[in-house]
Amino acid sequence: MSTIDGGIVALGAGFVVTTGGGIWKAASLRSDVFKEYQSRVALAQAALDERAAKELRELAIEVNRALGDLDRFDPHQALADPSTLQAHVNVVNRALTARRKLPRYFRAMLRCGPSLLALLSLLMVGVLLAFSYFTGWKRDREVGYIGLWASLILVLASVLVSAWYFALLYRFTSAEVFSAEGNDD
Repeated sequence: MSTIDGGIVALGAGFVVTTGGGIWKAASLRSDVFKEYQSRVALAQAALDERAAKELRELAIEVNRALGDLDRFDPHQALADPSTLQAHVNVVNRALTARRKLPRYFRAMLRCGPSLLALLSLLMVGVLLAFSYFTGWKRDREVGYIGLWASLILVLASVLVSAWYFALLYRFTSAEVFSAEGNDD
């Protein structure tokens, strides 16, 4: 007759409850992201369009100032420093790049929920297999170690997907903040 180790049962129950909570959150992550960020993509893109247009207008003024009157040559105007133009060009480039990438970030964030749901569901199975062996409830050593190693790999994969989601979220909000910075007028 085998004895069941209570400490391992408590540890396993903790992992099962934690994984179950992760599954619960991952199941609604896609709809949460869609509801929260869909309208924000359109708003941020519109703000980035406006920021790029504003910078292009300012660039046109600076170009005209740097070139001067084209009908009459003025050597002092010809020696004007065009480096101020580069700042406007950089802002336009950054705004248009952010505008193009926002939908990509949004679609990638939508894919994280189903990926986490699949990984955490498999993790739940792996944890149950591993702890069935380590608690002493089932003495199939191969199944227990397969469950343990699979659980470790699935935890690592879940951490990587979560890190990717947070990186996407950071990039999305950075583009969103950039879109709002130039529209304080």
